[in-house]
Amino acid sequence: MTDVKTLYFDCFAGISGDMVLGALAGAGADREAIAAALDGLPVGGFELTWERVNRNGIESDRAVVTTAEDHHHRGLGAVLEIIEKGRIGGGVKKTASAIFRNLAEAEAAVHGKSVDEIHFHEVGALDAIVDIVGAATALDSLAAELIIASPVRAGFGTVRCAHGDYPIPAPGTAALLRSGGIPCYAGEIEGEWTTPTGAAILSAVCSRYQSMPRMDIESIGYGAGGRTHPDLPNLLRVFVGRTEGGEPTEVVVMETEIDDTNPQLIGHLHNLLPAVGALDWYTTPVQMKKNRPGTLLTVICEPAKQPELADLLFRETTTIGYRYYTAAREELQREIVRIATPLGDVDVKVARRGGEVVNAMPEFEDLRRIAEVTGRPLKQVSDMAIRTWLEQKDTKDKK
Repeated sequence: MTDVKTLYFDCFAGISGDMVLGALAGAGADREAIAAALDGLPVGGFELTWERVNRNGIESDRAVVTTAEDHHHRGLGAVLEIIEKGRIGGGVKKTASAIFRNLAEAEAAVHGKSVDEIHFHEVGALDAIVDIVGAATALDSLAAELIIASPVRAGFGTVRCAHGDYPIPAPGTAALLRSGGIPCYAGEIEGEWTTPTGAAILSAVCSRYQSMPRMDIESIGYGAGGRTHPDLPNLLRVFVGRTEGGEPTEVVVMETEIDDTNPQLIGHLHNLLPAVGALDWYTTPVQMKKNRPGTLLTVICEPAKQPELADLLFRETTTIGYRYYTAAREELQREIVRIATPLGDVDVKVARRGGEVVNAMPEFEDLRRIAEVTGRPLKQVSDMAIRTWLEQKDTKDKK
């Protein structure tokens, strides 16, 4: 199988912007590139220094941002302008801007305002800009092809914010956890373990959330937060290494039998499932208790999508409960190849395992279109498309 450079965030003690920056630096991110990117921002009054600290017996890196008194409550436009005018790479600008946009959308949802009306408080300050631009630069220097994370410790209790004491996770953090599909849990230790900046970074860069995959580890970084706790090291751990492209992923299988729903509603549900994040779904005729015919509905999804899909099942069907379990899923690497056949262009879905082609299937809608236009049998058009793809593949392989 193909090796993929992978970065894994282990959020056993939550996540914050300074913890991300410290952990990435400890895992080998280019500190000179981070310094250069921050020096290139059209704003001053801050300094980033690095400390080597010990948290509950674990040596770790702490990114310390010192700022002059910063009373700016910047809007999204002002923050994005700072990033855009900075002497930093395009990829870094894109990542940092995406993080701040996610923050703005979460704040807007909480306060019932538009994104343009939002003025950041804590996260519009200089230290947040430094954390986010620094983290984006660090990620760019590590050049991971895949970024994944564990479920996140959020904490519980209350936290002091600009508008008073808020429940943990703070409303902005909670909105980011939801919109980003980030699985989270309170944990057994009171306090704020995940901040809005930390959640926003995950929501912008992570592809999925799961337990640590099988990985050949190349480096490990520990990023320290600003406080200590006797029972839990306040650290974010980052692994960088190689995973296999066909590494199994974790999915949730949801099932429910229904015997009192109009079948037309089940058909309507089929149209709604993909928009909510279902990966696959199907129905099976079953014979239920009291000898009544029914329908077994099975939905497969990523773990983070389960709550939203459960809401959909309860809202759109008459079920009063469902069961679920986790399963491992392995996928082939796939790509769409467009070929020119004697009868017209056809997309071919090519699947590989370990770089070797194991399946190739022409897109049915393209085949049907050609069959309708030419009047040829559909199976003849399909055979012709496969022959054409094989001929073009053989020609390419010989070069």
